[in-house]
Amino acid sequence: MTREVWFELVDIEGNALTDRVKELADTANVADLRDAVFARMSPALPEKFVAAYLTVFKNRAATKALGEDELIGSSGGSKQDALIVVVPAQRRVVMDEQPPHKKARLSTVINDEDIDRIFPEWFYARKESLEIFKVFKALMEAKLNVVFVGTPGVGKSTLVVLFAFYLALIQKKRVVLFRKQKGKGVSMLYLDAENKRYWRKEEVGISDIELVENRDFELCLDGLAYDDVRDHFGTLARFRMLATSVQYPMKDDDTPVLRRCLVPFWSLSDLRAVGAHVQWTEQQIKDRYFSSGGNLRDFLSEREIVESSIDQTVKSIEPVDAALFNTQYRDPSDRQVDRLRMTGIRANDHRELNKFLYSKHWVYVITSEYALRQLGNIVKPSYYEELWSKGCMLGDDGLMDIAFENYVHTLARNGMKIELRVRAYDRVKARHHTYDSLQFEAKSCRNDGIDATECDAAIKRLASSSDEYWYPSRRSLETIDCVAKLNMGGQPNMVGLIKITKSDTHTVSKAVDKYAGFFPSGSRYVALVPNKETCDKFRFAPASPDTKVPLYVAYITTWCT
Repeated sequence: MTREVWFELVDIEGNALTDRVKELADTANVADLRDAVFARMSPALPEKFVAAYLTVFKNRAATKALGEDELIGSSGGSKQDALIVVVPAQRRVVMDEQPPHKKARLSTVINDEDIDRIFPEWFYARKESLEIFKVFKALMEAKLNVVFVGTPGVGKSTLVVLFAFYLALIQKKRVVLFRKQKGKGVSMLYLDAENKRYWRKEEVGISDIELVENRDFELCLDGLAYDDVRDHFGTLARFRMLATSVQYPMKDDDTPVLRRCLVPFWSLSDLRAVGAHVQWTEQQIKDRYFSSGGNLRDFLSEREIVESSIDQTVKSIEPVDAALFNTQYRDPSDRQVDRLRMTGIRANDHRELNKFLYSKHWVYVITSEYALRQLGNIVKPSYYEELWSKGCMLGDDGLMDIAFENYVHTLARNGMKIELRVRAYDRVKARHHTYDSLQFEAKSCRNDGIDATECDAAIKRLASSSDEYWYPSRRSLETIDCVAKLNMGGQPNMVGLIKITKSDTHTVSKAVDKYAGFFPSGSRYVALVPNKETCDKFRFAPASPDTKVPLYVAYITTWCT
C-alpha cells in the first residue's frame, strides 16, 4: 500500500515551500522519504546535491531530527501535518519564482545544526519563570546587567538561552551566546536577526569573543563563574547576562551596573506537572522527587545516578558543615554544600521584582529526602524543626511533610524518647476529644525496603524480631510510613502501623488490613500529626473507613509548632 505524504522544504534562511510525494509506501522510512523528496525537488536544489544532505523533522515544534531508519508512519498525512525537510547551509533551495506567501521561517535550524544542541526538547513555563522574564525586561530597560544565580539544575541555563533569543529576535539586537557546559565543552553562537546572520563555533576559548567583527553585540554567558569574569575582565565584564551558581559575590562597584536574580528551586506541584507531561505515574513522580527534591535536572535524570552523586557529596560532609545547610554561606573547603542546599523565595513575599533580586527574601534548605536520610547521622533532630520553619516560609507543603517525617524517624533511630498524645478515632464525633499520654523509645531500629515487595517482607520480619521500629528506605508505601511496637492501653508490644502526615485528613486504603494481618497479636492504625490543632480536626476519609483495624490519631508534644 502507498499513500500521499506532505512535506515542507526549508533552507537555512527560512525560505520554504510546501509540496507532496504522491506515492510513498506505508512502510517507508526517513531515508525513503529523502529519496522521494530529492527526486521531486532536484530542479530546485543546488548542483551536486544528494538526498543524504537532507534533514527531516517531524514538525515545526520538533527539536530533534528523525533518524534515517525511523518509520514515517502517519506523519505528513495532511498539509497542516507536513514533515519538515531541511536543506543544510550552503545548499540553498532555488526559490526565485516562488510567490511571497510561500516563504516561512523555521526557527529550529541554525547553520546546519539542529536546535536541540541549544534548547531542550520542551520547556515548562512555571510561574517563577514568567516572573523572572518580567524582572529581566525591567533590568534591560534600566540598563542593568543580570547574573542568574541559584542551585545547579533549576533551569538557569535554559533561561539565558531563551532570553538571548528574545534579545536577538524580538529586540533585534546582535547577540553572542558563550556557553561552557560539562561534557559538551565550550561553544559560541552568533545571532543577528536584522541582517540574517547566524553562526556557531565549537571548541572555542574566551579569546575568540574578541574576534567577533562587529563589537556592538549583547554578550550572554552560561556556565561561567565569578573567577572567570575576574580573570578575563577586559573581555567578559561587558556581559549583559550570566548564568552561574548562587555563589556570585557582589562588589561595591557592581551595584550601579549589576543585579543578581535568583532562579528558585522547583516546587513539587510543578514537578508533578512535568512528570505528567512525560507520562510518569504518581508513584514514579514520588520516587523521583524523593531523590531530586526541587532539582529539575535530577528529577529528569536516572535515579541511580542522582543518588550516587548525592552519596559522593555526603561522604565529604562533616558535622560542622550542617550549620551551613540552611544559610547562604559558602563552605570554605571543597565539600560542595551547594550540591545539596537549594534556594527558594519566601511564600508571603508578593513583591514581584524585589523577591528575586535581594537575598534577604531568599531561603536556603535541603529538599532531597534521600539526601536528608543520608545525612541522618550528621544532622540533629532540631535540624528538621528548622527545615519545617523554612518550609512554612516557602509555603512548601511537600518540604514540611519531609521535615516532620524525618524528625520522627531520626528520634526513633537515635533511641530518643518520643512523647505522644493519643486518642481513639471516633467515626462519628469530630470534636471534644480525650487524649492519653504515650511514650515510645526504640531500643533497636531497622531501615530497609526500596519497593512494596521488599517492604512487605521487612514488615513481616518485624513481627518475629526484637526490632521495635521500622521505616522504609524510600517512600515506597502509600498507607504507612513506619511500624512501631508500642505500649497502648496497657498492652505491651502493640504494633502501630503509622502514617506520618501534616494534613488533617488521610484516606485509608485496603492495604491497612493486609499489613495488620502480619501481626496476629493485634495492631493499630495511627495517623501521627505534628500538633494538637491538627489532631483535633483530623478525619479519615471516608469518615468511617471500611476496615476492622482500630484507628487512632496522635501528635508529638515536643514538635516545634
